[in-house]
Amino acid sequence: KNKNYNVAFNLYTDFLNSYISNNQDNIIQNYKEECEKIILEKSAKVIELYENFNNDSKICKCDCAKKCSDLYIEYVKECNNNDNDYCRELENFKHKYEEKMKSIETCSNGAHKILPSPIKQDLRVIVIIPIIILTTLSFLLFVLYKVKLFDLPINNRYYTYYCIFY
Repeated sequence: KNKNYNVAFNLYTDFLNSYISNNQDNIIQNYKEECEKIILEKSAKVIELYENFNNDSKICKCDCAKKCSDLYIEYVKECNNNDNDYCRELENFKHKYEEKMKSIETCSNGAHKILPSPIKQDLRVIVIIPIIILTTLSFLLFVLYKVKLFDLPINNRYYTYYCIFY
């Protein structure tokens, strides 16, 4: 697992260094070390999840499910809301895992049938939306209650006058 990751990282670094040496732009060099390890490390984790998940051995069903659920829960802890690609891929894995677990009977080794979502809901949004809706409805009901319409017949035409706070 780590050997493949290190080989891929070294190959990527060599390609990037050769590109930087042939180009005059140093823009890539500024972001090189910052991004590459994180991306490759998270990619290796997702690949490891899918390798365990796609093991079709009949003996391995509950054991692989347990291993996948444990790895998934460990990786969800690393998932930050600012890393959308990683979280989204973990969410995709969650759906595939749950679909596969529907066909497997209950495992006695503690494998989860339903995994927690890596995408967290923002509590501020959940609280603010109902407050805004209630405030708007209260104001609207107040205005509708206080506004009275008067129809006055003038020269056989009806004119509507609005009297606010009458």
